[in-house]
Amino acid sequence: MKYKYGTFNDNQFSDYIELLHNKIHWLLIYQENSYPKLDNYFNNLQLYIAALAELIPSPYIIDLANTIECAKLEFNNPNFNHQKYRKIIFDAHSIIDKIGDNHE
Repeated sequence: MKYKYGTFNDNQFSDYIELLHNKIHWLLIYQENSYPKLDNYFNNLQLYIAALAELIPSPYIIDLANTIECAKLEFNNPNFNHQKYRKIIFDAHSIIDKIGDNHE
């Protein structure tokens, strides 16, 4: 996978995708366990994804950033819907799997 400063080999990229899945999945675990700093976690994750967009030229990263913003909006919605939030998080997982598609 080519990135801003060179290339990642396939193992490095696969390991990174797994790490990204884990970071996203914590959004669901933290919400279900009423983690008091979930808003902070969202902010840090969004910064992490913004930096990723600077490194890897993939339109799926923009889609991922948008999906995480949707999850954050739903989490902060006074009429929060857990099923909707959960679906958004699972949608994010599907997007992550697309990031490596067509990599060189």
